Amino acid sequence: MTAIKSFLKFATFSLALPLAFGISIHLPATLRAMSQLPSNQGLPNTWGAYEPDPNIGKPGRREGGGSRGPCVKNSPNYQLTSLVPANNFGTTLAEYPTFFVYVPTIEEEEKPQLEFALKTENDRVIYKTNFTIARSPGIVSVSLPANLPRLEENKNYKWSFTLICNPEDPSDKSGNSWVEGSIRRVRLSPTIVQQLEGVALPRDRVVAYWTAGIWFDALSTLAELRRATPSDPTLEKDWKNLLQSVGLETIASEPLLQPVAASDRKNPNISSNE
Repeated sequence: MTAIKSFLKFATFSLALPLAFGISIHLPATLRAMSQLPSNQGLPNTWGAYEPDPNIGKPGRREGGGSRGPCVKNSPNYQLTSLVPANNFGTTLAEYPTFFVYVPTIEEEEKPQLEFALKTENDRVIYKTNFTIARSPGIVSVSLPANLPRLEENKNYKWSFTLICNPEDPSDKSGNSWVEGSIRRVRLSPTIVQQLEGVALPRDRVVAYWTAGIWFDALSTLAELRRATPSDPTLEKDWKNLLQSVGLETIASEPLLQPVAASDRKNPNISSNE
């Protein structure tokens, strides 16, 4: 077990830099090894030395900016928190990725909304949606709809979640809390894509994404498995290890809720030359 963990840490560090720059890589042997991992192999508890393209810096914030908000109860986990690495940056292979955020306990008399927005690197809005959230705490997710232009490869996009405590006056920012970060869709070589498709077990696919440094896909795949079999202790352990690997152990035991039903508010066309 120790030898496998050491190998995974080394593999993650080795893959981090080329993926951060969106370079196609060839590691069929590594992914063959991942597909042969025993089904009881848990995820390692460190994300490794993964860093984004230095040209974009380390944008965003992972925990709620602004005030706590008048609609949020003062509970142990009272901060709006996005499920991303500490540098607020992650990669994906998906054309329409899924984003996750932890929403704290809401005061009984309040009916706040959560707003999600996606922008180009030049701050042009691609998609904006809002939805009413439950008063109980939990981790929610929202996926980009298929009627949007797909994310372009090797381009950076900005995303944000905003907890709006007063939906009747969303322009009033005094009580709002927000998190934000960046995402990049990367392209892997056909050889690696073929290897990923050849992974037999869904849990091994999560490990393969983890090893390649593909944060958003590792997280969303594991979330789907947990929702399908919520009582599986192995998947629960994997989930906790994955969140602990990026320093989110404080919310690792919070409920994983069903995906939200979003309503489209703004959907301008994205320019291919931006």
